[in-house]
Amino acid sequence: MFSEVFTVHQSSVGFGELRIGEMGYAEINVENDVADWMVISAHCPTEIEMTFHKKVRVMGYMNGTSPWTPSCGCGFLVSDEPLGYLFGAFERTKEMVLEPGRYTVIISSLEPNWKHSLLLIKEAGGKS
Repeated sequence: MFSEVFTVHQSSVGFGELRIGEMGYAEINVENDVADWMVISAHCPTEIEMTFHKKVRVMGYMNGTSPWTPSCGCGFLVSDEPLGYLFGAFERTKEMVLEPGRYTVIISSLEPNWKHSLLLIKEAGGKS
């Protein structure tokens, strides 16, 4: 399923490893309105080089298991365009619509942390 929508070429993850569709050690815990979105899970700081094969909607999201730490949040950027900055469980950035192409996704923080940061992806529909 994911290969039809996107390909991850390379990634660098601050802790653990990049996961697609799972977290590897805990359940993906998101609100119902985004439960059907595809998920890339990675602790920040993370950098992902990827190609979207279809027009998509993306947003940054903090898994429900993320602790609230206002002194150390996670910033989400897609090819240098900011999506937003998040501090704890169930927070989300704005959505961005991306045309097919290659992108760099960065999830950054003032210091490496244990936050369960997610990139949510959904096909946008319509013509590209």
